[in-house]
Amino acid sequence: MQLKRFRSAWIAVTILAVSSVLAGDVQPSEVTGLEYPLLGRMARITGTVVVRLTIGPDGSVTNAMSVSGHPLLAKAACENARQWKFERAKSERREERDVYLVYRFLLRGTCAGRDCRQKFSVDLPNLVTVTSEIPPIQVSEDIKK
Repeated sequence: MQLKRFRSAWIAVTILAVSSVLAGDVQPSEVTGLEYPLLGRMARITGTVVVRLTIGPDGSVTNAMSVSGHPLLAKAACENARQWKFERAKSERREERDVYLVYRFLLRGTCAGRDCRQKFSVDLPNLVTVTSEIPPIQVSEDIKK
């Protein structure tokens, strides 16, 4: 029980610290959408992923690495973050800079097949939410017998 409280507190502190990093001089200028990973939906994996990005002088992402989160969700978040572009403040020096994005993966509701409704949203400066309906559990004919 204490580990769960510690983890929740750690995530809250991380989100607060990370949100202040992007607030002033680096803002997303191009955002690429993300679908919930199919294997993650099928396995019903949810959670938060924190991704550390290195932004180049031109605003492109030169590196994206997960700091926390389930590996399956972290892989999708890092691949997505690499496609983003950022605009930097004119007063900022033009060198590489690290910033963070926080991805929340949520499963809500159910769907009839694999074509589940999904939603992607960004709350600036750095919170990304990916939501999907939960697909049904498919039982193999071999298991039924």
